[in-house]
Amino acid sequence: MKLKKTAALFLALALTAAAFAGCSGAGESQAPENSSSTPASSTESQPVSEPVNDEEMLCRYVVPGTEPDDSAEVDAAITEKLKADGINMKFERIYIPWDAWDQKVNLKMTTGDEFELIHIMEDVASTSSYVAKGGLAPINDYLDQYGDTLKKIIPENIWQAVAVNGKNYSVPVYYRDFAASSSKVSFPKHLFEKYNLSTEPKDSYELIDSFATILENENDPDLRLWEKVNNSTSYMHLRHLDSWPFTVVDNLFYVSNEGDVRPWLETEEFQEECKIFRYAYEKGVIHPDILTYPHEKISQFTENGKNLVADLYALESIRKTQPDYEIEMYAIEPEKPLSAGDYPIMNANGISSTSPNPEAGVIFFNWLYSDQANSDLLNFGIEGKHWKDAGDRRYEAITDEDGLSAYTFGDWEMGHKDLVRLPIGSPAELAPLALEMNADAWVSNVVGFKFDPDSVSAEYAACIAEIQSSVYPIRYGVVPYEDGYEKALEAMKVAGYDKVVEEYRTQFEAWRKQNNK
Repeated sequence: MKLKKTAALFLALALTAAAFAGCSGAGESQAPENSSSTPASSTESQPVSEPVNDEEMLCRYVVPGTEPDDSAEVDAAITEKLKADGINMKFERIYIPWDAWDQKVNLKMTTGDEFELIHIMEDVASTSSYVAKGGLAPINDYLDQYGDTLKKIIPENIWQAVAVNGKNYSVPVYYRDFAASSSKVSFPKHLFEKYNLSTEPKDSYELIDSFATILENENDPDLRLWEKVNNSTSYMHLRHLDSWPFTVVDNLFYVSNEGDVRPWLETEEFQEECKIFRYAYEKGVIHPDILTYPHEKISQFTENGKNLVADLYALESIRKTQPDYEIEMYAIEPEKPLSAGDYPIMNANGISSTSPNPEAGVIFFNWLYSDQANSDLLNFGIEGKHWKDAGDRRYEAITDEDGLSAYTFGDWEMGHKDLVRLPIGSPAELAPLALEMNADAWVSNVVGFKFDPDSVSAEYAACIAEIQSSVYPIRYGVVPYEDGYEKALEAMKVAGYDKVVEEYRTQFEAWRKQNNK
């Protein structure tokens, strides 16, 4: 069912929040602007065919969310532009609702349903996990033949970040710097100033105390620290630890700055994360039903300025109802480096192994990133109907009398940093986060390494499932660490946690040796 009308930016921001989970990139900071680079080379030759000019090629793109009213019209316009540019291709998006995403994607991959592209949220289900299911096709030879622009504008370390066993199966979405947003906490500055609270908290406990003071005085039941339940570690809350910086992968593996691998759940750092969230839970800062609260509702709260950990990207929308709303971005212990952990990028788009023409996805992306007009058409719709060029890499959404737009699409899904635009009136502090890369960010030593769980697939799957049932209640503060930890760890051990960690350690050390890391 199509959305009747969608608030301008609502879908894009809601989807972004879900992907932030998530829907996290330190490696981006190491790449120069427009650096020439080559993706990881394929060790096996894949058959490559020239596009058939007299036969229309399909490019069906599976994407999460609810279809905007004018999505089909924009898809038709994209198809028309492709053909005008000499590419005989039909582009079509296939939307899957958020609440059915995992189930329906798995079904598509197990039944052999044909499509060309699928969106990948690396912090939800990584490229490597789809490769393990046999759902993606290697694209290195297609990149060599059709991806000259792609190879030029996406740096090598970003390609390596989504490579699996030296091959590329997906095109990374290199559209923004995640180091700042992952390492800094954003909060409503105007409320902190209203109650004379420090905008430079020494640690997360002081930050939570400030949140609690705001809640006591604002008397707004929707105002909370709306934390989404997913496998992303809250690095911004752990910067005060002496061991920072470090990396956590899949909520299973801890990798120190020196490259030592340990079980994350058995570290003091994990215990500290649990205590921080328990402190917030006991203060009423975290909602008591956080484990089951709908992600879509949390996205709405973020969009409406009800999230105490604010989203700078939602600021324009928030100010429609709260014109004096201000956001402060602050890194606890700011002298320490920023880091996005093991995600130089958060999103990618995989090439489906079921496609009769898998090269179509590469051809489409190469076309998309070859011209600003192509990127604008996909991300903002038809110029003059859905948006207007506001200059200086800004755009203005065209809305109806209720401030609603018939088309939105998040640049986190297919954008590139050299082509993205910011909304007109967006705050000046957003531009560095969105349009520049943080040159001083710490690059995690796991960037470029992808764990292959095939040899421990049963144990790995069991551990992921056990985390959600046994560990999440502790991690998000619903159950005190002291009451639930031993039982949860025992359940993880039964699921095969030690075996999975050992396999990760073995692969990681072999990869470091092979790559002189």
